[in-house]
Parts: sequence; structure tokens; C-alpha cells
Amino acid sequence: KQKTAVLFSVTAEAPPRPAEGTDVAGGDVASAGKSAPWMLKVKLESAESLPQMDTFGKCDGYVVMSVAGDRKTSKTVKNEYHPQWNEEFEFEVTDDSDEFIAKIWDWDLGCQDDEVGSIQIPLSDLKGKVEGVEKVLNVQKDGQMVKGQNKQPTKISLSFWAIKIEGATAGVASVGAHVLEHPVNGKLAVLARRADGLPKMDSWTGKADPYLKITVDGMTLKTKCKKKTLEPVWDEKFDFKCIANKSVVHIEMFDEEGMGKDRTMGSFSIPVRNLVSYDKETYELEGVLDDGHPCNGKVYIKLSFTEMSKDAASVGEIIHASGPGVWVKVNSVNNLPKMDMMGKCDPLVQVEIDGQVERTDKKDNCYDAVYAEPPFHFATSGSASVVEITVLDHNTVSGAQPVGSCMVDLSLADKDGNLSGEFNVLKGDGSPVIGNSKQPCTVALALKVNALPDEEGRDESDDDAEDVWDIDVTALKFMSMPKMDLMGSCDAYLKCHIQSEERQTKDVTGYEGEWNESMHWDEVKGRNCSLVIELWDKDLADKDDFIGSRSISLKTFVKKDKEQRIDLFDKARKLVKGKDGKTTTLFVRLKGTRAQKSGDLLSIPGMNPDRFRTTLDELCRNLNQQTWEMDVTLLAAQRLPSKTQPFAELSIIDRRSGAQNNVHRCAKATTPSHIWNEGFPFSIADGIESLSLQVALIQKGLTSTKSVGYLQCPLRDILMFYLAHQNGTIKTPEADLELMDGTGKAALKDENGFKSKIKLRFAPKIANLSDIVNRDLDLAALGKGPNLESQLQVLMAEVDNYVWSETKFQDWVYEKRDAMAGDIFSQLSQIEENFPSSGDTQIVAIRDRLQSARGEGFTSSQIEIFLGILVTMVQMVILKILMLGQ
Repeated sequence: KQKTAVLFSVTAEAPPRPAEGTDVAGGDVASAGKSAPWMLKVKLESAESLPQMDTFGKCDGYVVMSVAGDRKTSKTVKNEYHPQWNEEFEFEVTDDSDEFIAKIWDWDLGCQDDEVGSIQIPLSDLKGKVEGVEKVLNVQKDGQMVKGQNKQPTKISLSFWAIKIEGATAGVASVGAHVLEHPVNGKLAVLARRADGLPKMDSWTGKADPYLKITVDGMTLKTKCKKKTLEPVWDEKFDFKCIANKSVVHIEMFDEEGMGKDRTMGSFSIPVRNLVSYDKETYELEGVLDDGHPCNGKVYIKLSFTEMSKDAASVGEIIHASGPGVWVKVNSVNNLPKMDMMGKCDPLVQVEIDGQVERTDKKDNCYDAVYAEPPFHFATSGSASVVEITVLDHNTVSGAQPVGSCMVDLSLADKDGNLSGEFNVLKGDGSPVIGNSKQPCTVALALKVNALPDEEGRDESDDDAEDVWDIDVTALKFMSMPKMDLMGSCDAYLKCHIQSEERQTKDVTGYEGEWNESMHWDEVKGRNCSLVIELWDKDLADKDDFIGSRSISLKTFVKKDKEQRIDLFDKARKLVKGKDGKTTTLFVRLKGTRAQKSGDLLSIPGMNPDRFRTTLDELCRNLNQQTWEMDVTLLAAQRLPSKTQPFAELSIIDRRSGAQNNVHRCAKATTPSHIWNEGFPFSIADGIESLSLQVALIQKGLTSTKSVGYLQCPLRDILMFYLAHQNGTIKTPEADLELMDGTGKAALKDENGFKSKIKLRFAPKIANLSDIVNRDLDLAALGKGPNLESQLQVLMAEVDNYVWSETKFQDWVYEKRDAMAGDIFSQLSQIEENFPSSGDTQIVAIRDRLQSARGEGFTSSQIEIFLGILVTMVQMVILKILMLGQ
């Protein structure tokens, strides 16, 4: 009844690097993986001894060839066991570890084509064949050799040539034209011409009803459907506003069904480049049909990109505004639809944030409107997260009628709070509003966010962008749920995703309710990914219903622990509204902490390993020459796997030799809390640099024992941890440390994915340690002192937010100056008392500046000078402390 397991090991070795100057298409270097691109030319010649595939005929053979997703299809040779194709194809190769694959298919009228068999050739075998090589290969299917109607093995004949691409370098594909690497705003023209070689989708007619969906940056447009044809001709043109070298065109073909869901016929994607005309116009359909067969066919697409003029409105525009809140400037509305029976459209734009509404003036009888109004200012409450833009058509009789709307996510603003661009106007069902010009309707906006609602107090530093984080999300409560059930209200639950890992809460019934459930993600790499929160309604008899979702960047809450209100968007990118008409709201608590390695004391929040490093080096040199003692108390374990009742073993281990001594064991912990609260003395006489404290949790069975988890703490780190916590109140610091599993290859976790931890208390017993600590604490206290940085921030805030009279201002200046100068005098006195030799020119200069400042008067025009003096004094004091610390 146990699961079958396969144990295996993997060894990875770097491939040999080709010698400098080696021909990339030469055959003298057998390199693997990425290399300079080269061209593979293939001549499909013939096949022999195909099997009989048709009841009343022979075989209608054609071949589909592919290299790394690039597919080419041959013509079909009807009713032949020994077909001759004699066609040539070319493939660009960027990775020598890929394979050339050729599949032979039998074309059928009225039903799906049948696979005959295939061959595979490693590209590394073809690289360097500049003179050409001919191969005659046996065709296989499902690992078995295919035999033809004459009982002979089915064979396929091909010839290959490796052709060097001039100027190509490793990792860079040839695009056949000059490409600007930086993003460029502009317009992409897509001309959908025709398609051929399509598969039969209708078993009765042997035809298909194809149309294309073209998507660029979230905007999707469709061609007309061409009925009962495998060679449709559209000749339809579409324009998209996008960004060259960043945006991607995704094109998917569908077969229209009269009843039921339209079926995919394949797709492909094209990166948008800053090219007036693309060289390539033929693209192979990729993917798999509903029946499992590969997609076939070619689509002929003409692309052209036109760079937007530098002075175009809404592109890169920056609003210069001060003060908290959100500023929104409406620049223009383009490609409006015809809204009036006897005219065009009379547009005005409504902007709404957090219940506050502003409107532009209306423009008369136009399809493109330009607005020259100043930005609207919204004083946000801190809970707003989106701007709702509604385009209206003014009507004298019936009032303003909606044309469409869009949502702008404020969290998309850059680090300076700027956000601008053209945004698609959408209908209520989420589809784009198409204007009178047959192009999507857009609204051009510029925004300035001076107080980011989702990122208040965010850390702009990217120093820790690649760090590893532990993420905790607590689903608290919800309000104003929509009615989702015919005979009830809503059974709401959350799905939360970070990268590919998903967590889910229980479902709670009602329009308002509480979850109070925590979800945890371990070791999330970097801050530049997002937490995706999805709200669902639970259904017992049918599929669960999606309600809305929201994406939150991790960098808005790493190193923080905050409760946040979240509004959700539905599939049409509109705010989800509850049964009561109010916005559906979630409340969650978000927390991100830097991930801690097993046994790593120095990564615990608040630790500053550099503060006592000099003292620790001196201490370790002394301990290497004497015997010293340390008490370690094993307190408890958290989140161990269920059904685990381990006993603990503590010991001192030499990391170089693996020798173990000072072994102590304690009994099984009480469950379910896993509490030991048992102390052990350790006597250390073998130095310190290579020694670690090891704590192992061991589960004892009837006949054997097994390791549940363990950790190792270097003794040097324990001493550092102890020194850093001697602040006068905590003399025996405690630490929660993560455990490795029994294999030592991964973190130990419970059934819910939470990391298991163990709590320890340390108490080293070292002669004269208190004197060393006290000396360093005096120095550390000088570094902290009164919180001068905080005082300066308060000082500047008072200046910015108060209108002073001359008399009140001078009184305030004297009060603040004397208080802060007194703080700095106090620090100077402590330095001179603890370090009598420090009365050098810098200290004297600071004291002279203070004495001078006390005798001067300040006016409102001198405030910047005054603040500059204070900042200089604080910086010089801190600099002196650091110098003395060294």
C-alpha cells in the first residue's frame, strides 16, 4: 500500500566552449546548447512503402517538419505508396540541443487526418554539414517501426545543409532587419490577408469556418468569418497602439460553430519591432487541435509599425503637481462611435476616484476630441486604488449616455508617481468600443500619484530586489458581496497565487463575513512578482463562479506588516459591485519578511552583524585558547508535521571533521504544542571557528528511528546574536530558527506548507564578557542617542505645513534649535567621557558651530541654512562615532 518511488541522481556538466574564432557552422566543435544562430536547409525528397491508410485507396501523404516550434508543411501527394515531394525548407537554429522532427500524415476527406509515423534527428548531428548530407531513415510510431502495404519498412529521404548566418552571435537571433532595442511608442498596422493548408474541422463538409482573433496589449479584434473553406481570404486591416520591442501580437484562428464553443485551429505570436515593413509575412499555425492532432496551416500577415511623434499628447506626459492625492488630466478621446442620429458624438469624460467625481466640458459633433483643461485633483483617503474613466455622449433631451469606460490601476504608476498613456474604452461586457473609423476607441490620460494608496511608505531601494522572501497573507473579512446563488446569497472563498503556487481559504456564506485564515509562501524569489487574489463563489452542483480578482505587487508590502482594503475587478475590468450597490471589498493583512536559512541567526530581523564584529573577532581569538561554557535551552517547536512526537538531541559538531561531542538528549515533547523547556550545559574546549550547535529532532518507531529535521548554528553566530541583544533588558535572548528536513536538502514544513521552526535560548558564560558588552553598548548608544533623524523629519513637516508670522517663527526656531543643539551637546559629552583622546579638531569644530548657532537669530529666509547646519552636525557626530568604533 506504499507509493512506488524511483530514486535517481542527476549530474550536470558545462559543455566545452568553442575555441575563439571557430566557424559557427563548422564541424570541428561539438558544442551543446545555445550558440550563434545558423540556418538549416532541408530538402524533403520522397518516402517509400507507406501503409494503406484509406479503405478505398492508398495513402494521401504529406509531411509536417518542425524545429523548436517553427513548423513547415509540405504539399499532399494523393493516393500514393511512394510519394515524391522534392520541396525545400529553411529553419533558423538558435539552440543546438533541439531536434529536427518530421511527421508523415495521411490526409482524409470528411474526418481528421491520421498520423503515419515520424523521425527525429538531433540538430547537433546536422550542425557543420556545410557540404550537405542525405539521410534515409526508418519511420516509427509509438516506438515501433512502421511497415508499408508491401510489408517493407516505411522510409523517408531527406537532405540537410548547415548554412552560416553572417554577423550572428550567440544568443541573438537573426531578424533580417535593424531592430531598435529600446521601447518605442507607436501604431502597429496588421493586415490579415489569407490562410491555406488548414485542417478539416467539419466532418460532413470536409471544410471549416475560420476567423482570426488578433490581440495586442489586451485589445482583441476579430476578422470576419469565412464559411466552408480551407483557404480563407480576409484582406482586413487593423491598427493597434502599442510599444515596439515590448508588445507582442498574438493571433489565434478559430472555427466558428453554430452551436457550442468555437474550436481553436492554432495560434502564433509575433514580437512587435520598430520596423516600417516586416520581411516575414507567412506564419505557421502552432498548437494542438481538440482531437489531439497538431495544428496545420499557414497564415499570411503583413505588419507595419509607425513611431508616434515625440510631441504626441499623452505619451510620456508628466504632471508637475505637489501635495498629497491623485491628479488626472484628460488629454483626448479618439475613434468615437456614431452616437447621434443626425450627427456624430458630443463627448465628455467623467473621472471618478473613491466616490469623488469630476467631468470635462463637452465637445460638439466630433469623433476625435482634444481637451485643454487643467488636471483634476482628488484628495484620496488612502483606500482608493483605481481611477474609473467613463466616456459619455451629451444629449440635451435624455442626458449624458455612456459610450464606454475603463479602469486605470494606480499601482501601475512609476516610482515618481507618474502614469500616462492611451487606454482602451470598453463596453459593459468587456469588449472594446469600436469607433466610426472601425478602430478601437481610446482615451488619453496623464496621472500624478503623490500618495500611492497601495505603496504608502514603500522602500524605493532595489538592493533587495533579488532577495528571497517569506510571504504571509491573512484573509480577514469581506463586505458587500454580489448575489451569486438563485436560492441563496454567496459562498465566498479566496484563491491566492504567487508565481505558480496557489493557496485557498474555506468558503463563507453571506453578503458580509469573516475568514480569518492565514496563507503562507516560502522563499519567493525577488520582489518584482505579484500576489494575485481571486474571489470565487462555491457551487455544489456546478462549477464555481468567478467573481473578481486583483493583482498586488510584492514590493508594496515586503518588509512590512499591514492591513489593506482591496477592491476587485471582474472579467470586464469593472469594479465588482455587491447586492447593495456598493463596491465589493476585501480586507487582508499582508506581510513579507526576508527568508531565513536553517539555523541562520544573523538574518533575524533587527540584527546588525557589523556592530560588534571587531569585538567578536577579539573575543573569538581569546576563546580559541581556553575552555568556556554555554547554556542552551530548548523551548519549543512550531508547525512540525502532524503525527510527529520527536525527541531532541543537542550536540556540538565540528563542521570540518564531522566529530560530535557534548551530546544531550531530552524526552518527547508534549503534543500538540511540542514544548520541551529543557536546558543543557555545554563545555567547549576545541576552539570556536569550525564548531556549530546542532539540534536534531528524531522520531522513534517500534524497530527503528528516523530523522525528522535538524539545524546547525555556528558558535560564532551565537556569540554575535548574544552580544547584539545585550541592551539592558534581555540578557538571555531567544531565537526562532527554521529546520531542514531529514534529507538536509529542503526546509521542513507542515501539511499546510508552513516552515517548521524551533525556539532556543542562549546564555554564554565567558569571563569579563559584561565589561566588553558594556563598553560596546556605550558606543552603540551614541550611535542611537535621541532619534535625531526623526526630529529632523518632524521639523521639516512643521515648516511645510504651517504659515508662520515673523515673531512666532523666530520663537519656534529658538525653541527647536536649543532642544536639538542640547541633544548633540549631550552626545559630544558622552564621546569625550568614554574616549578622552577624542577631543580633536572635528569635535571642537562641532562645538564651536553649536556655540555660534546659539547666539544667532534666524528669520524665515534663513530656514534652509538652519536645517543645513543641523544636518551637518548630525552627520559629523555619526561619522565620528563610526571612526571611533573602528
